[in-house]
Amino acid sequence: MSKRLFVIFLDGADEGFVRQALSDGLLPNLAAMAKTGTYSPLATSCPAESPVAFAEVLTGRNPGKHGLFDFLHRDPATRLPSIALFDYDGERFTNNLAAPTFCTPLKNAGIKTALVRIPSTFPPPDDADLVLSGLGVPDASGTWGRAQLFSKEADASGDIFGTMRKTYRREHDHYLLDLDGPGATATLKVERSDDKFLLNGVELPREAFGPWMRVTFENGKYALIAVHVRLVDRMPEFLVTPCWTDPLHAGLPACRPDDLARVLAEQHGDYPLAGWAEPNLLLAEGLIERRAFFEMCRRVADATDAHIFDILNNTGYDLVMANLEFFDRVAHAGFGPAAAKDVQAQLMGVLVRFDAFVGKVRDAHPDATLWIASDHGFAPWTRRVNVNRWLAENGYLRADLAAPDPDLRTLAGEGVFWSGVDWSRSRAYAVGLSKIYLNLEGREAGGIVAPGKPARELKQELIERLTALRDPENGKAIFRRVLDAQRLYSGQALGRSGDLILCYNPGYRTDWASSLGGTGTPVVAANDREWSADHCGVDPELIPGIFFSASAIEGDGPALRDIAPSILRFFGLPPDPDMDGRPILR
Repeated sequence: MSKRLFVIFLDGADEGFVRQALSDGLLPNLAAMAKTGTYSPLATSCPAESPVAFAEVLTGRNPGKHGLFDFLHRDPATRLPSIALFDYDGERFTNNLAAPTFCTPLKNAGIKTALVRIPSTFPPPDDADLVLSGLGVPDASGTWGRAQLFSKEADASGDIFGTMRKTYRREHDHYLLDLDGPGATATLKVERSDDKFLLNGVELPREAFGPWMRVTFENGKYALIAVHVRLVDRMPEFLVTPCWTDPLHAGLPACRPDDLARVLAEQHGDYPLAGWAEPNLLLAEGLIERRAFFEMCRRVADATDAHIFDILNNTGYDLVMANLEFFDRVAHAGFGPAAAKDVQAQLMGVLVRFDAFVGKVRDAHPDATLWIASDHGFAPWTRRVNVNRWLAENGYLRADLAAPDPDLRTLAGEGVFWSGVDWSRSRAYAVGLSKIYLNLEGREAGGIVAPGKPARELKQELIERLTALRDPENGKAIFRRVLDAQRLYSGQALGRSGDLILCYNPGYRTDWASSLGGTGTPVVAANDREWSADHCGVDPELIPGIFFSASAIEGDGPALRDIAPSILRFFGLPPDPDMDGRPILR
């Protein structure tokens, strides 16, 4: 049998949290790996955002070469933000990863690879033999995914996250929900019998999500949904998840071979083919309780575990790299000493569950080499920062502070960005969770900051003022560092990056509205949502991931970008000279 390598990520598994669980004796299988081999913190990407991090894993290169810098990029011609992981022209999706992955030399050497739920793999890389795409897979309409809330009287005020508020139609003993889907609508008929609500003959639980259900729209397209029911003033509200792609009728290039999603559904049951199916945004909007959130996260994790183990058991693949998102999704609901006890208990339960999964893999495949990793750690997020507001108040961005803020609906083609901004007098603006862009002459349309010395001086001025910025409530420094992208990155894709990279201290993160260009919220304010922890924008030096190997490694301080060249060395291949990472195997 040829040598096999399994690289399994537990997305977001924080190094300090894992170290404490090891010390408490809760992770026997990971402890056994550490005893005979290696356990080390794993340096994450800058910024510590999953698209950036896994692009480094796949390519072994820094963002200036692989081309992913944030969850959101901007078009310099319009300054409009867009999802960074892919482009969509209305007909075709294009993966924005700008560098070759480790799959290319492996394929050339006849080594077969499988990538399961790895972010930044939508659409799949050309040279991977099997792919079930992860973070980046859109909903059935090709967008980030919007839930729909049906009630007796719709609240038109909305929310930054963009859940659609709609009214249902009541007819006798049933409710009709006109669901917007991929280019058409479908009407759901929810029957009421006493205090029970039934959809397609299936009872919908209260204050929880019902089972996955297949919906057919007027244009013949399909989607997978789950419905959450609650009573408000004795009247029902029906919350419908985004219309996720149905794996039995997948119209998206989200897997290879093309029938993989269908085969997994037939073997293991329905699951949403989605980049982020867990209802974090709904929890943050206050539309569901934590119990319903935890249950849905477990449901998604159960499907992921089954898919990964199924593919690990297929001996046709020499390298299997997989990602489990359970820890990351729960951690966003709370992390650190002030987090709710039930969230912290869930997180520890996720680690214990993952350790059992590792043991199951080792028992089933004793001859395979196993590496365990995570892409980043976590930090509490108690204070939100509107970077665009600060730029406006300090004269760098000429904006109407009373203009309405955009929300996530705008990424789906609705609403207006940059309302009330005078670009002829603006020198800088922020897009995404960790970037400031100069309004650069010759790059931005109508840019006014001259390249060269004026641009360098403006960057230095912003760096000095932002690193000196203090929270007016407690006097703490908001930013640990502010970095110049020209000094941090190198490569042909550097022009996609922001000019400054914001590295926050724990407790702080960019405000949601500011990430889309909004200026309507205070510069610093309390974050009172149940999205109370994050890694995006936190200084990456403070939130490393984890790395376990059954054998020892060379040197100290492994990093995400070291994984690709290490995979190549494992299979006896030389690393690409253009890679920034180094092999860490002895």
